[in-house]
Amino acid sequence: NPAGAGARTVKPPPVVIYTHEDRTRQLAATIRNWNAANIQITHVEHQTDTPSPARNRRNALAAMRHAMKHHHRGNGLLMIEDDTTPNRHMRAWLEHIETQNYPGPVTLYTPNQTTRYAPDHLKGIMSGYDKTTTGEIFQANTPRGWWGAQAVWIPWSICNIIAADARYTTEELGIGPWDTALRTILIEHDLPLFMTAPSIVQHAAGANLVAPHRQRHASASYDWNVTPPTRPRRQPAEEKEQCHKASLD
Repeated sequence: NPAGAGARTVKPPPVVIYTHEDRTRQLAATIRNWNAANIQITHVEHQTDTPSPARNRRNALAAMRHAMKHHHRGNGLLMIEDDTTPNRHMRAWLEHIETQNYPGPVTLYTPNQTTRYAPDHLKGIMSGYDKTTTGEIFQANTPRGWWGAQAVWIPWSICNIIAADARYTTEELGIGPWDTALRTILIEHDLPLFMTAPSIVQHAAGANLVAPHRQRHASASYDWNVTPPTRPRRQPAEEKEQCHKASLD
């Protein structure tokens, strides 16, 4: 049975997908994948115009705003892309995240490049060389350079900042694609970014509508069966020390 399958007192956050009308096959598979992990999709936002990084960002913003207006519960929401597969214990992971008061986004998808953000004891897990039965969530030593927002839990407080930022609604690339724009917000407001170790979401390496020339990526550390942490989140002082040590590597 999936972890946390017993009595529950915490509901998982709303889960929204942003997609394009040409990706019905990928969307259907993703919804099946998440349903199989006992996660119901709260809302799907469909983009109908010609794909571009700026329009993808605006579509993601529309999905976020819909959740803020119609599904505001708990401490945040999970935003996922339409070509993802979750860990089988995803419900327990999300329940854990909801109870730990993370002050910044938690990315559940950690591609290979995120190894450099991890403390020493997690680098083997993040690179896919080492395995563990119980995962961790750590604070990245910096959000600078991060990309890969295939599945990110975002606190409502940061959703409010994003929804009020006019740069997200422009047709120009400006603040960048969805992941770059989120990274910019974190840097400008001095907010932390958290990551799971290992990756608990996998990204399908199919065709990219937004940037067909760009190579698709997946995570070498993805683990279908790893369970969430059993201990509470590190206190801010501990996170700062862990983050400082990782930044020295």
